[in-house]
Amino acid sequence: YATSSCKSFDRTSVGRKGSLNSKQGTNFFEKVCLRGVDYNRLCGVERLWAFERVLDAFLDGFDNDTIPNVDSRVECMRLCLIKTEFVCRSAEYDSIQRICRLSPEDRRTRPTNFRTSPGANVDYLENQCARTLPDCRYDVQNDVMIISMDALEFAATQDDCESLCDKTRYMTCRSYTYDPAAKRCYLSGDDSVSLNKTVLPIKANVVTGEKMCTVSQCEREAGTIIYEKITGRVVRSAREEMLTLDGSASNLGFTEKCARRCMDDSANCPAFAIDYASSRCLKLDRNTQGRKNDIVESIGKSYFEKVCVRGTIPANCRENIWHFERVPGMMLRGLDDRLYQEVQNRRDCIERCLAEVGFPCRSAEYDDSNLSCRLSRSDRRTSPNEFIQAQPANVEYLENQCPQGKENLTFV
Repeated sequence: YATSSCKSFDRTSVGRKGSLNSKQGTNFFEKVCLRGVDYNRLCGVERLWAFERVLDAFLDGFDNDTIPNVDSRVECMRLCLIKTEFVCRSAEYDSIQRICRLSPEDRRTRPTNFRTSPGANVDYLENQCARTLPDCRYDVQNDVMIISMDALEFAATQDDCESLCDKTRYMTCRSYTYDPAAKRCYLSGDDSVSLNKTVLPIKANVVTGEKMCTVSQCEREAGTIIYEKITGRVVRSAREEMLTLDGSASNLGFTEKCARRCMDDSANCPAFAIDYASSRCLKLDRNTQGRKNDIVESIGKSYFEKVCVRGTIPANCRENIWHFERVPGMMLRGLDDRLYQEVQNRRDCIERCLAEVGFPCRSAEYDDSNLSCRLSRSDRRTSPNEFIQAQPANVEYLENQCPQGKENLTFV
């Protein structure tokens, strides 16, 4: 890719695995024949490649299906593509034992469990046709360029380039470079995971963004996934799937069962909703990231979204089902005890509230129009008369469910 050269070969790696050598800045593409697979339906006619292969590597501890007597790596790929009991995100093929292992996880959803072992005779096979992770944002760097330019598009703005990366059908786009002078948008199927932290080349006056998703990013940052709750609201654009709950766990409430079930589904469940009237637990295929306008009122339902927070969760609330209650468009008037500027997102504001030591942070407000985060020792219950409609309306009220120094409460 450094010289943008394309070379063809007169042979494949079949029987020649030892000839595959590591070379930074280079990707190797190999044709395979998948028999009995409706490729256009499963992957799309425009998709450039179906699997990414990592030699002598595997995902430790997440084999949901082990299939013996599989004759080839290609057959293992086929079994992953046609799996219906769960979304097969990755497979491992042991060429000595002829075993194929299928998993609903991959090296991004479980980064700390991804292992490399030279000479292991196991190939890690990552399914690129699986549904992309839904809860992602972009980590942006200036003056560096992606290495593998897999597709070129034209975009008027950086936001348009990000949108093209999200929507492209050619590949699972994981990073982009935007050249504002030329209005060019370079899309790549690689990121720091697949490139094994290869240093990106310097190029002046361009912007490069890498897609970072909550589950994978949280493990890399040694963070903790918590839930935030919005009462009486749902996300109208989200696809709902009813989850079956564990009936044997009679000691758990309905909300806790649903929360645990969603947590067990890892990256496949970025958020869930509960319909209390019908006692339904609904897994959602997306969260509110970039979709604030999709949050609509729905009486009798509550919405719960996963949030990755770095740092320590207070001991008094580690077992909480949710840790923050979020109310879009509301604020506490005149009760700000601390103000932070240039806070990049709502998650960072939540972290500042959890980390506050000068006073018990009972609530926060995040304004994404000016990137401000305001912390308060008060909340809508201690000061109900100051809980008002926010101006501007894009402020979100965030109520901490486990502040230190909480007063004793009485019921009336």
